[in-house]
Order: sequence, then structure tokens, then C-alpha cells
Amino acid sequence: MNVRDGLKEDVEEVIESTISAVLSELDIASWGDLDYPPVDIRLDEPPKVLVTSPRDRIMRSHEALVATDVTVKEREIMEDALLESEGLSALVADIGGVAAYPAIVDNTGDLRWTLGTAAHEWMHHYLVAHLRPLGLKAYTNPGMMTINETMVDLAGREIGDLAFQRLGGIIEPPPPDDGREGGSHAGGEDEDGFDFDKEMRETRLRVDDMLAAGAVQDAEAYMEERRRFFAENGTYIRRLNQAYFAINGTYAEQPESSSPIGGQMREIRALVPDLKSFISSVSQVSVEEDFLDLLERLRAQGGGGGG
Repeated sequence: MNVRDGLKEDVEEVIESTISAVLSELDIASWGDLDYPPVDIRLDEPPKVLVTSPRDRIMRSHEALVATDVTVKEREIMEDALLESEGLSALVADIGGVAAYPAIVDNTGDLRWTLGTAAHEWMHHYLVAHLRPLGLKAYTNPGMMTINETMVDLAGREIGDLAFQRLGGIIEPPPPDDGREGGSHAGGEDEDGFDFDKEMRETRLRVDDMLAAGAVQDAEAYMEERRRFFAENGTYIRRLNQAYFAINGTYAEQPESSSPIGGQMREIRALVPDLKSFISSVSQVSVEEDFLDLLERLRAQGGGGGG
């Protein structure tokens, strides 16, 4: 074992033990003196994921893991082949982590992001290991997948931030709300006045409208036009297509999503007293109607809530 490998194992142990300590404090998944399943990660380069979507609508239809060392040229060959042979929009995308066991977490992120991603992957483990409906039925339909990933993302970030603070990290308060719609990572305008979240959300909504009207080729031409626009403003997206929105839009708080689930999930979190209650309540959702019923019950009990 070289020095780098030894240091990596030490860092993995610190991340695992710190997240475990937070879970114990919150009394989430405790089984005696242990957390179940145990937090177990490997800091490494995750595989890529090949995602496909129909061209006439945005839907995460099929996916497969791809080797980490796949080249850009090889990605494009796969994507073009699926378009030509199957008529599918395809994308070989980078991902931050994989909920294998132990989970694989990208080793290039900063500490706060790494803790949040590790907690995110642990939440996937938790939902399946504890036989929660939200975990077992995540692949039933796109709506359930979005509810699953959005809950896991929100809870994982909250657990990760508590772990970050436990290690001495300081989290700056978010900027004042200016009333604009944006995702969880909304950063407002950059120094040149470009607001990525606003522009991306506008792009997604217009693509949805064009596809709903049957204008598939026009939507694809528009997405390429917008891809170039983003590049001109400092954000390079290799391929902006239906599959890009299908994978990124699964996380409903992201600007690539047009789902209302992001705001609804934040409202549920605001209406429950603690993170344990939030996870316990949402993890019992087995169909989309359950999620909406939960929101309505909490609104009735709380007389409203945040969003």
C-alpha cells in the first residue's frame, strides 16, 4: 500500500464515522449501538452511466453503467448508435456516486460535497435495507423515481451539512430570496449577469412545450442552440438532449427539472419537526398519490408551511 492509498482509507474512515455520529444523534436507522446499514464508502472515480430517453418526450427509460475510462469519442459512438439504430436520445453522463455497497463516491469533490454525496448514497442503502416502499418501488415509474431521488438528495445534503459542521466546517447562509424560481444550487447571476439556473429552467420548460406539440426536430435544434449559448456564457455541456434532461431532471430541485416535486418536498420538510420524521414519513410513499396525500395532510395539520 502506498502513502496515497493509506491517506484515502483514513479519509474514508473519517467520513464514515462522522456521518455515523450524525445518524446516531438524529436516531436515524439505529439498531442498538450500530447504524444499519453501516456507512461504508470508497472514494474513487465512479463509472459513467448511459441513459436513454424517447425523443418525443423526456423520460429516463433505460440505463447502464459504463467503464470509468470511456473516452469522449467512445461516448459519442454509443450515443449516435442508439439514435440511429433505436431512435433513442442517449447520453453517457458523469455521476457523483453509485449506491453499490460500499458506495462509490467521486474523489474530486470538496469536503462538504463529498459528505453530502456519501450521505445521499447511504440514504439509498437505508431505503432498501429497511424495506421502505419508497426504496422498493423507486423504479415503478418516472414520478416515483423523482420522489425517491429528490428525498434522498434533500436528506443527504442535510445529513452531510451536519457532518461538515461537526468537522468544523462553516456554512455561509444562503443569499436573500429574490423571488425567482430556482434549484437547490441556485446561485443567482454571475459577475457577468448570467443566471444559469434561470436560463436552464427556461430551456427545459420550452423543450417540454415543443415536444408536447410534436415538434421533435425543432426541440432538438433548439437544444443545440441553447447548448452553444451556455458554452458562450462559461458552462460547457457536451450534449444537451432529451437524455440530458431525463437524468438531471430526476432531481426535482435542479433547474433541468420541470417537476413540482422539488418545491413540494421542501414544503413537507418544513412542515415536519425533524429530519427523522421527514425520512420516516416520505419513505412510506409507494405511489405518487401517497406523496400528494402526505403533503395535504401535513398542510391541514400545520395550517400551511414553507416552500
